[in-house]
Formats: sequence, structure tokens, C-alpha cells
Amino acid sequence: MQVPSLRELLRGLVAELIVQEGSPCSALDLAASNLLFTLDQGAWGVESKAVLDRIVQRYPHRLTTRIVLALLPCSATTISLKECPLVNPNCINEIIRRCPHLQSLDLTGNADLKLDEIYLFQKNGETVHSSLAHVSFEDCYTSDHVIQALLRNAPKLQSLNIARCHITDQVFLLDEKKQLAREGFIQTLSGNTDYDSQLQSVDVTGCREFSSTGVRHLCTLCGPSLAVLNMSLTKVDSSILVYLCGLGLPAVGHFYLRLIENGFESQPNKKASGATRGKMKSEVMMDILRELEQISAQSRAEYQHPEQLSVGQFKYEDDMSNKDPSASNQDQDRDDVDKTRSNHVLPNNRPSTAAISKISQQNDADIFTTDNPRTAPFFIPNIKELCVSGSVFCDTPISLHCLRHFLESNPGLTTLGLMGGLDGQGVTDEVLEQVTETCRELKHLSLEGCIHLSTAAVAGLAACRHLEYLDLTGVAFIEDAGLVHLIKKLAFTGLLIAETRIQNKGLTTLASQPGSHELEELEISRCEDDEGLNAVASNCSGLRRLILRECGLTAKTMDLIAANCHSLTELSLAYCDINVVSDNGVVLLSENLASLEVIDLSWNFNLTNVSIHALLTNCQCLRNVNLNGLKQITAEPFVGLIAGNCHVVVHMYCLRLLNKNNNFDCFKIIS
Repeated sequence: MQVPSLRELLRGLVAELIVQEGSPCSALDLAASNLLFTLDQGAWGVESKAVLDRIVQRYPHRLTTRIVLALLPCSATTISLKECPLVNPNCINEIIRRCPHLQSLDLTGNADLKLDEIYLFQKNGETVHSSLAHVSFEDCYTSDHVIQALLRNAPKLQSLNIARCHITDQVFLLDEKKQLAREGFIQTLSGNTDYDSQLQSVDVTGCREFSSTGVRHLCTLCGPSLAVLNMSLTKVDSSILVYLCGLGLPAVGHFYLRLIENGFESQPNKKASGATRGKMKSEVMMDILRELEQISAQSRAEYQHPEQLSVGQFKYEDDMSNKDPSASNQDQDRDDVDKTRSNHVLPNNRPSTAAISKISQQNDADIFTTDNPRTAPFFIPNIKELCVSGSVFCDTPISLHCLRHFLESNPGLTTLGLMGGLDGQGVTDEVLEQVTETCRELKHLSLEGCIHLSTAAVAGLAACRHLEYLDLTGVAFIEDAGLVHLIKKLAFTGLLIAETRIQNKGLTTLASQPGSHELEELEISRCEDDEGLNAVASNCSGLRRLILRECGLTAKTMDLIAANCHSLTELSLAYCDINVVSDNGVVLLSENLASLEVIDLSWNFNLTNVSIHALLTNCQCLRNVNLNGLKQITAEPFVGLIAGNCHVVVHMYCLRLLNKNNNFDCFKIIS
């Protein structure tokens, strides 16, 4: 066990004293106030930032504005205020004013913070922060206007996390005419092609009102800089895959209409709201294209001289009964039209069925190529990481075409998440085959909850020679044969196979591979074969995270984990055999797993105070301990923590304690 340095001990003591300001004990309150006054004079400089970080990590609910401003040096480049409910807008304004070199600001979990009162997030804010690159509003109550103001006032913003925020499709639409001109190849008079944002990473997970239109606006906002996207649990559909190929709405419309005319029509959109509910994909695209034509007419009037206009993106012809005589000059040879590719615009004519039929007469090889004026991308895509829900693939077979084009257009893709959940039926063997055939550079793949995948399809992932992390959680029907084939072909550092049919043979094969010591993360559940578990505990010595929830452990398994897995930082033995997970076993683990930070022992009824005392005494790195359902423990092991002025929060049947000496974030105890 590593002995903490004198500096670390000092930081802990200072942090512990500072949060006592306002304590009922007048001596502690006075000492904390005096220390804050001294630190506020810049007595420690950058060292005070380390103390602030420790307080945020250990005592977020006691962090006040005065503490933040007293400890934060002007040279700070990062500040995290996760779940700090006492921090107010005035505090954030002062941080932004004081720290001109601030690059990262994390406000995750501050749902009550009024972001619109912060200067940097106001529409007409006078503050422009030229250094801010990373911002997180995860689980905050925000709006489109706040995000748009941030994008304008922080021009070098690269990473934006707005997961589970209240935003809509308009959030990334800063300049409608300019962004439409960009995707419609409408040349501006100035010729300025610079993008309005340098965003590289965007997380909109759980934003229920965010759809494919929002992704389209995001592409027109930042274009080629966009590299990381997490859009699971949103309303996006397969069209995002085509937008992320660099295509604007005119080209996407052409792409869909071609597929539809060739018989690849999807079912009516039952999940949509309002006027689009129950419409076929073709009807939706026609409505969007008509709206686009109206907006593009305004854009052309603003950005171009009339003599510069030409037709290169679409050429529609109305039926003879509705044809406008003024449009007769548009019946020229298509060879002449293709010569004007440098200024692509949409004519202000309504598309007709006859025109769509003409579009579909092209060869399939002609679609989606950069030299085709109707389908040329307006930027070169460079997506490295993408995470979407299974609903994206519900409109098969159209979604399969979209997926293939996305993978071919983004050859540098290294991380892909296809999240199943309630929409897991969309991720089928055909979808996974597209990935294995096209995306050979993939390193991380998550298929969580994709219940319709077969063993054979999963085994086909062996074609992805660089794959090192695979999440098969909840892929319920895959068996040992598929995993054995993968393990013999690939070297994994992370493997999540909980809630599958993988048992003894797969685990023993995994443990017998030459590179088994390189495996760092393994998650299993409901495995009743102790032979496979014992093999893993014996040979996978490099494990840092081991989840054995509801597994058939034996006393030998516990002994092997204690003897060989000394690098473990997270261990779960929840819901295991209560006769195996005993006090003796937990004591043995605590004596040998010095690096343990997180442990879950919930619902192992035979554990008593002996186990808890051993954990508190021997595992100095512990941060989180889950003791739900342990009926025999009492308050005795925690007396030292409570006496140390820990922070106590009571939640129905759950007691949450934050200890004085910074060893723990929380204990959860079912009463």
C-alpha cells in the first residue's frame, strides 16, 4: 500500500477544516473563516487549487461561493463544480472574469443553477472567452438560447456535453441562412467558407426533443471538425448517418428519393409528432424539400446576384397542367446543367412525381459520389466516435444503405456504440455485418441490449482486427462458440458479457490465451460455472474492473481473486452465494486488494461488522461501498466516521455518509 505524501495529508486537513465554515462549533467556524481569509490573499497560489479540487470531490454539497473564490487562482485552466448546489451564477461570472486562461468548465448535475444569468451564456453578453474549449451542462436545466450564446461567446469551444438537457433541434442553428447556403452550395458574395464553430465532441444523450434535424444543423455549423458524437436516447433516425457523410439536405433528399423509387420505402413514422406522424419517408422528404426551396430563395436573394444563379443540385419539372411558362428556359440539356457545378442552388419549383422518376434513372454507381452535383458532400467528414440507439435502424433496409455510406465516408471510425434498449430490435445481424465488412479499424464496440443478434454475427467481428473493447451486455442469445472464435482471433482489454449465455467454455478459453494478463475489464453475471470463474481469477492478473454479479462463486474463487488480482480497483460480488461471500472471504480480499476503490457487497446476508471493519481499515483507497441489504451490520464500524464530522444525508431506507478522512465518497446501508 502506498503511503500518502505529507503534501497530500496537508491538503486533506486544509480541505477538511475549510468546509467547517458555518459549523455550530464556534471554534471550528472561526478557524475555517480565518483560513479562508488567509487563502483569499493568495498565500498558497496554485496549491490552493488542489485543495479546491479535493473539496469538490469529497464535500460538493458544502462548497460555497466564498470557498471557490478564496481557493481558485487566476492561473487556473480547469474547474469542476459537479453537483455543487450552493454555487450560484455570481460565482461562475467571477470565475470567468478572474481566469482568462480557463479551458474547461464542468457544471454537471447543477440542475438549479440559472445558466441564463451567467454573462458568458447570455445572448447579448459582453464576455467573449477566447480560451474556453470544454464545457459540460450534463443534467442541467438549460435551453437553446443558452447553448447558442455559449457557441457565439466561446469561439474556440471544442467539447460540449449537454446530455439530458432541455434542448431542441434549433440549438445548433445559429444563422439559418448562412448554414443553409453552406449545405445547399449557395455561394456567398464574400466567398467566406469558414465554419462558425470548432466543435469536435458533442454529447446529446437523453435529449428527447433532439432529432435528425438537429444533427443536420450541427453539421452545417462545424462541418469537418466534428469527430465525436453521442446521440443515444434521442429522436434521431437513419438520416443522421447520411448527414454525417457530409451531405446537405438537398443531397440527402435526392439520396432518399432514389432509394424509395427503387423500392426501399420505410414504414410510416409512428413515433413522430404533429404533422409528420404516420407519413411515409418519401412524403416527409418532399415536405422538407419544399420548405427548403422557400428558404433557399431568400438565401439566394441575400448572398448572390441574379446572374450568378444556376441549377446543379436538382432539376424538377412540373406536370404540364401546372407548369409555369416562365420556367421554360429550364428545359435545357443536362450536359449544360452539369457544367455549372461550381454554383449549386435549388430552383424555386415544386418537385413532381415525373421529376423524381427522372432522378431514379441514374445508375446506382452514380449515387453518392463527389463528382455528382446532386450528391456531392459539402465537407469531408471525419467522425471518430459515434453512439446511437437502435431506433436509428428501424427503417430497414434504407438504414442499411445509410450505414454503409456512413462507414465508407468515415474510414477513421474507432469507437461505435449501437445501444439496444427498448429499440434493440433495430440492430440486427445485417447491421452488424455492415460494420464487420466496412469498419476494419474499429477498436471499441458496444452492442448493449441488442437482443436480436446471433452468435454467428458476433463471431464475424473477428474481421475487425483492431477490436480491443467489446460490450455484449444483454445480447441474450449469444453462446460460447461466438466468444471462443473472437478470443482466438483478437486481444481484448475490455469484455462485457453480462446477461448472455456465455459460460464455462468461453471463460476458460479467455483465461488460457497468451494475452490474458492484458485484460483489464471483465463483466459477467449469472455464471454458474465455477471452473471458468476460477480460470479467470487465476490467469487474468491485469484486471482492474471485475463484475461478478449473481455468479456461482466458491471459496476457491474468492481465494484466487485475493491471490492474483492485486490491480483491482472495482469489484462487484452482489447477489452471490451468501454462504461463500462471508466475513472471512471479505477480510481476505481487504488484506490483498490495496488498490480497491469501489466494491459492491449488496444482498450478501451473512456479512457482519467484521467485514466492514476490515474494509475500512485495510482499503485506504476506497471511494464507494454498496452495502444494500446487509441486515446484520450495525453503526459500530462507522462510529469513527460519524465522530469525524462526516456529512450525513438520509434517504428513506438508505444512509449516505461522507467521511472525514477522505477515504470514502459514500456508504449505502439498507436499514
